[in-house]
Amino acid sequence: MDRSQAAELIEPELSNKPANRPYYQQTLRSWSPLLTPWRAVGGYLLIGLIFVPLGAVLWHDKDVVELRYQYDGDGSDGDDCKITTYKENLDCTITFDVEKDIPGPAYVYYELTNFYQNHATYVASVGSSQLLGSTSTSDIDDCDPLIYNGTLVLHPCGLIANTLFNDIFTVSSGQTMEETDIAWDSDVADKFVQPDGFVTTACEDEDGCVACLTDAGLTDSDGGTTFEGCGVTDSTAYYYPDEDTTQYLYETFPEVISPLDGVKNEHFIVWMRVSGLSSFRKLYGRIDDGLNEGDTLSFDVSNNFIVDYYDGTKSIIVSNTNDFGGRNLYWGQSLPSIGGVVLVLALLIAIKQLVWPRTMGDISKLLDDP
Repeated sequence: MDRSQAAELIEPELSNKPANRPYYQQTLRSWSPLLTPWRAVGGYLLIGLIFVPLGAVLWHDKDVVELRYQYDGDGSDGDDCKITTYKENLDCTITFDVEKDIPGPAYVYYELTNFYQNHATYVASVGSSQLLGSTSTSDIDDCDPLIYNGTLVLHPCGLIANTLFNDIFTVSSGQTMEETDIAWDSDVADKFVQPDGFVTTACEDEDGCVACLTDAGLTDSDGGTTFEGCGVTDSTAYYYPDEDTTQYLYETFPEVISPLDGVKNEHFIVWMRVSGLSSFRKLYGRIDDGLNEGDTLSFDVSNNFIVDYYDGTKSIIVSNTNDFGGRNLYWGQSLPSIGGVVLVLALLIAIKQLVWPRTMGDISKLLDDP
C-alpha cells in the first residue's frame, strides 16, 4: 500500500465538499457601513430630500378622475343588480353623472374583493398545454380539482379558466367602448392558441357547415372531411375536434365566449393573468374619446358572476390614468410623510450632536482585518 492509498483510507475524499473559491467558501468581499452621527444625518437628509419631492409629484394622481359603483355584495350602492344564483343573467343599468372631464382614453374596469386568485391551489390548477392548443389528456391532472364536467374533459380545465368573470357590460348612453387590445400583446400572441384541429371558414348556410368546410379544402383533425359537430355563427363555419368527449370554453361560457374566439378571447386572457391580492381590478374596455363634464354614462349589465358564495363584492370603475398609472393616493401621502419624519430625525440628531456631542472612539480600528 503506497502513501496515497493510505491517505484515502485515513481521510477519504468528500463528494459534497464545496470548491475552494470565495463564493462557495462565503469569503466574498463585502462592505458594511459604519454609522457615525453625522453620517446618519447625511443619510436621513438624502432620504428626506428624495421622498418629499417624489411624493409631491405622485400626489398629482389626485387629478385622476375615478367613477365607481359597487353593484353586488354587502354594502352595494343599489339593490337592482344583486343576484343569488350563478349565471342568473339579471339585467340592470348603472348610470354615472360625469362631474369632471375625463381625458381619453377612459378605462373601464371590474373590481372584485375577497376573491383569492393568489391561493396556491387556485394558481396551480391550470392546463398550460391545453392553453397552447393541445388536445391530449396526458397532463390534465395538473388541473386538479377541476378536470371534468361529468364525463366530458374541460378544455381548458382548471380552476382559473372555469371561474371566468362572466358579467357583461354594454354602454347604452351613446359612447363607444372598445373591448380589444386590453390584454398583453405577448399573452395574446404566445400563450393562448386554439385547439389543434380547430378550423374556420366563411359560410352563410347555417345548416351546411360541413359542406362549407369541405369546399374550402379543409380537413378535420383525423385527416378526413366529416367535420361532425361543426357549427356556424356570424357567417363563419367552425369546427372543434372531439366534441363528443370534450367541453370547450365557448360551451362552458356561451354568454361571453364566441366559438370563433375560444381561448383567444381577450376578456378570458385578462382573467387568466391572476392577481397577487384578494382585492383586484381587471381591465374590461376603454372609451377612447374620454368623457366630458356633464355627460351621462350608462352601462347595461348582464349579471352572472356570483359573489355571495364567498362574501365578496363587485364594482364597475371608470377612470383615466396619468404618467404613474391609475388613482393611488397611497404613495402621494406616504412618501412625504416618511420624508418629513426622517428630515425631523436628521435635525434632532444634528442638534444633539452640536449641543451635547458624544466623544467617538477610533472607528478605524473597526476596519482592521482580524
